[in-house]
Amino acid sequence: MDTPADFRRPRVRTAALAAARTLRARGTAVCGLYALCLVHAGGSATEWAAEWRAELEELRAHADPDTAMGALLVAPGPPGT
Repeated sequence: MDTPADFRRPRVRTAALAAARTLRARGTAVCGLYALCLVHAGGSATEWAAEWRAELEELRAHADPDTAMGALLVAPGPPGT
C-alpha cells in the first residue's frame, strides 16, 4: 500500500493514530473503512507497534461488518517483525 504520509515522523504517527481513533468512534461504515486504511498504513510502517495493534483490535469489533471483516483479514505478524 503506497502512502504519502511519512510515518517515520512522530508527529505524523500521532496525528494518523488520533484520526483513526476519531473515525472509528464515529461508528459509520465509511469512517470505519477510512480508519482501517490509516491503521493498516501506520501499523505496516511501524512494524505493528503496540498502539497500532490495539487500534486494529478495536476495529475488529467495529459495528460495520465490512470494517470488522477487513480488520480481521489484516495479518500484522508477530510484534516487532
